[in-house]
Amino acid sequence: MQLLDCVGTQYIIWPAENAYLARGIASLLKDTHPNNHSRGLLFVDFTHYYLSIFSNDSWLNMLEKVPMDIILLADQTMEPLAHFWKNHDKRITDALSVRKHRPFSVKNRARIGSINRNRGIKPATLMEVKVLELLMSGHNAREVGEMLNISSKNVFNLQYSLERKLGKTLKEMIIL
Repeated sequence: MQLLDCVGTQYIIWPAENAYLARGIASLLKDTHPNNHSRGLLFVDFTHYYLSIFSNDSWLNMLEKVPMDIILLADQTMEPLAHFWKNHDKRITDALSVRKHRPFSVKNRARIGSINRNRGIKPATLMEVKVLELLMSGHNAREVGEMLNISSKNVFNLQYSLERKLGKTLKEMIIL
């Protein structure tokens, strides 16, 4: 995706590999009222397939020059992480939860709702995200503990806490 070529565009999707998502968003925007976002909308495919991208803030730094409102579209697994980033970055207009078992383009069968209104979701904590980032970059628990000035046991506890919130282990998510 060329970030500087999005000026004047009504919406873009990033990462752009999900054809179902692109068709679903096009269908939703076509069937709703005209776009009230003069800056345009950047829909972020915030699904577990891209966990390695969203484990640190480099993706936000990359999108910094995009003159659009950012909306995260999170699957059920990624809701706690989406909630964390929504709470920690003002550029994110909303984080939407898309819970489905069918393609997003079948909008009548997908439940879409703002994560902010769903009180049952516990957001990831800053320490959990730091542990996630370091584990995803290949460090072991001992190394992560040394880097964060905490014990290896605390690293395992933070990892376990995050995995409970995500509903899957990190190993399961990486293999998917």
